[in-house]
Amino acid sequence: MKKKVILFIFSAFFLFFGSLRADEGMWLVNKINSRIYKLMKAKGIKVSAKDIYDEKTPSLYKAVVAINGGMCSGSVVSDGGLMITNHHCAYDDVHNLSTPQNNYLENGFWAFKNEDEIPIKGKTVSFLVKVVNITDEANSILDSLKKAGHHPFMVSRTLEKIISEKLGDIPYEISVESFWSGKRYDLYFYKVYRDIRLVAVPPVSVAAFGGEYDNWGWPQQKCDFAMYRIYADKNGNPADYNRDNVPLVSPDHLNVSDRGVSEGDFTMVIGYPGRTHRYISAPRLMDAYYNTNPAASTIRRIKLGVYEKFMKQSPEMRLKYQDAYFGIENYCDYAKWSNKCIKRYDVIGEKENEDAALQAWINADSARLKKYGDIAGLMKKGYELTADIEKNYSIMQETLLRGCDLFVLKSRSRILASQLRSGSKAWKGNEKFLRERLLEGKDYEVDKEIYASMFSYCSEHFDRKYMNGVYRKLLAEYDGDSRAIIDHAYSNSIFTDSVRFDKFFSSDNPDYNVILNDPMVRLSRVVNIMKLKRRMNAVLSAAGIDMGKLVSLHRQAVYEYMKDNNMQIYPDANSTMRVTFGRVTSINPADGIYYGWQSTSDGIKEKYDRSVYEYNMKPDVYSLVKNADFGRWGLKKSGKLPVDFLSDNDITGGNSGSPVLDARGRLVGLAFDGNRESMAGDYYFSKRYCRCVNVDIRNVLWILDKYAHEDRLLTEMGLEK
Repeated sequence: MKKKVILFIFSAFFLFFGSLRADEGMWLVNKINSRIYKLMKAKGIKVSAKDIYDEKTPSLYKAVVAINGGMCSGSVVSDGGLMITNHHCAYDDVHNLSTPQNNYLENGFWAFKNEDEIPIKGKTVSFLVKVVNITDEANSILDSLKKAGHHPFMVSRTLEKIISEKLGDIPYEISVESFWSGKRYDLYFYKVYRDIRLVAVPPVSVAAFGGEYDNWGWPQQKCDFAMYRIYADKNGNPADYNRDNVPLVSPDHLNVSDRGVSEGDFTMVIGYPGRTHRYISAPRLMDAYYNTNPAASTIRRIKLGVYEKFMKQSPEMRLKYQDAYFGIENYCDYAKWSNKCIKRYDVIGEKENEDAALQAWINADSARLKKYGDIAGLMKKGYELTADIEKNYSIMQETLLRGCDLFVLKSRSRILASQLRSGSKAWKGNEKFLRERLLEGKDYEVDKEIYASMFSYCSEHFDRKYMNGVYRKLLAEYDGDSRAIIDHAYSNSIFTDSVRFDKFFSSDNPDYNVILNDPMVRLSRVVNIMKLKRRMNAVLSAAGIDMGKLVSLHRQAVYEYMKDNNMQIYPDANSTMRVTFGRVTSINPADGIYYGWQSTSDGIKEKYDRSVYEYNMKPDVYSLVKNADFGRWGLKKSGKLPVDFLSDNDITGGNSGSPVLDARGRLVGLAFDGNRESMAGDYYFSKRYCRCVNVDIRNVLWILDKYAHEDRLLTEMGLEK
């Protein structure tokens, strides 16, 4: 009987981990072996594996870029450094350039010659050059450091520093990436360009039609794109902005196709997915499900409500807070739908079965048992011991750390007061930082309402037993009235009013005692996030549990199991270049519901509503839709414009802006979203329900042609009229 149980558990392990076939997967672009390519071939790919990645010959990967280190992805679409990505990846740039008099967010921006293109300060675009396996060298360096008594906390950064010194002067930036908690180390070489200029963005009503209402949904009708140009020095090398720089000559660029896609067509996405946790243990997933996600979705929704209330007052107020609103709305909905999907697909149950099967495999071998121990049992115990602290930690993190600037004020004011007390002139730097962070670009009433809503929520839901003395004393003084606490602090603090702030710091030697006794500084002392973390660690230490070590051992154990069984599994995403493949496909998201694979201009007409900001559209764009003025980009049979389409490619954050390629490697779309049924995708991929939402490139070309009249860009991409 015992033997049968063990065999059953092993079978279950194969069922769960072994089910991660190439139907899903964020495959390392430099590791497309014959087994993976065979599956790609079965899906319909026409190009070779070398056409995708080969360091010595022209390859598709050389045209795909990481934007700002992997915050988004993009691709080069001409030999003149023209790059395309999503509008929402350019949102911050466009917002920063916009003014009430010249609002690029609302009106769009079009450069009709190179001289009109706008330099974007701080923007970077990285080209992957090559990848080298340095596992042996990395382990040798780490062993030497340990023998010398050094135990680096940030291993990859330490390795980068040492290897960079060995490599000397090279024209690349390097990055050391760890997979499976150090089972493998790869050295990535990048060419990073720093002179990036904005070329074209449509109005936000076009790029984000449907806004938050349609976010993560289907059907969508967004034309989510933006275009930049990469500039280099006269020799084609990366350089800081200089008006004498020239467009990058880029022989490796994608061919843009106007042929479109049909259901069942092969699709391939190449990009830089951020982070996934597909091999997470059940206890760690339970923490996300019960603590992190509920706090994020609930508290961020409250903050969004404050922004929305004030943004409706005027176009100027909308512009002021549009970027802040956009910055939090995406994950707010993601966290909510992630939990819905985790429950719907019983992902916690799946992970519990995986944990049990993995532990059985460990227990079946004495050497493995000695190395890994009771991973599953200890992780479960650790979670149970700290679940209540984790819940309260998540509440404080979302309200007083991320929700407002109390933690920043607490840490910086302490440093500032210390500098003033010691007579150090360095205080001027902290004064400048605090003014920029707390006052510039802020509206007094909006900021006050944000602080009040965040502090009130924390005071109501944060368990008093975890509050520090300052917190409890404040609540007692004001009879638990959180609003009164904020009103008093805001009315009297030098950190909430620019006039009071500037008057205080106009002195050559401001009194540090004023800072220490400032009511907002006093309020900031309620933040005891580090004490909560120390309390958590103390509870685990008393139980003999090192959770960080267990997480690392868990990843290594999964890797060892798969290696022993010759299983073809991809490592979790970590902002390295990946390739995913699938097909254009529809979806049945629930019983009795069917969603087609394509959305068209008809959907814009159905949703258009001038009274609703998210469904309004600039009249000159909507007239093109209403009159079916689509030119050669419309569908021949129906006369409709193809807008967006669905595919079953496996994507996550960081993939935004990734090129969607057809079987011959031609650009047919841009990945910009996932569907609500895929929101557990960081932990679990469902081939049946997970979908990638893509802009049809013909929608982009239509806007460039019929609305913006950007003939030069169409010609540059090889799409002359």
